[in-house]
Amino acid sequence: MFADWCPVCHREFDELLELREELQEADINVATIECHGQYRGRVMVSRELEPEYWFAEESFIESYAEEIWWPHLLDRAGAVGAKYGVDPMAYAVHAEYINRPATIILDPTGTVRFAYYGTFWGDRPSIEETLGMIRSEEFEFEHPERRQVVSE
Repeated sequence: MFADWCPVCHREFDELLELREELQEADINVATIECHGQYRGRVMVSRELEPEYWFAEESFIESYAEEIWWPHLLDRAGAVGAKYGVDPMAYAVHAEYINRPATIILDPTGTVRFAYYGTFWGDRPSIEETLGMIRSEEFEFEHPERRQVVSE
């Protein structure tokens, strides 16, 4: 789950752009979901693209065609998010309060193998950590700041 106003999401979009070849060679399919289209004038790839999409005749996502190689979905109603455990009421009230960030890994049959719902923008597995889980088929993650220190 991404939001166009989220700086962490912008960084992760850049990582996905950089990892295109590696992900495709590993036969890993990526899809991103945008929770709202309120700020359609912002560019998720952290830089202006040619042509500048707000002056282009095609839609803004078509302007990304050469850059964004995966499906980037708009889920204003929260239907897709709700299917994977993201509270749809948050969409209706105020998108900034959705229990995002969320990272969800599906296996080839569509079964959810991993779902992580963070508490703040930077609270989710990194792209590299997510890839590590997929490669190892071990779907566990504990954010370092959530770990409890157990004294002996």
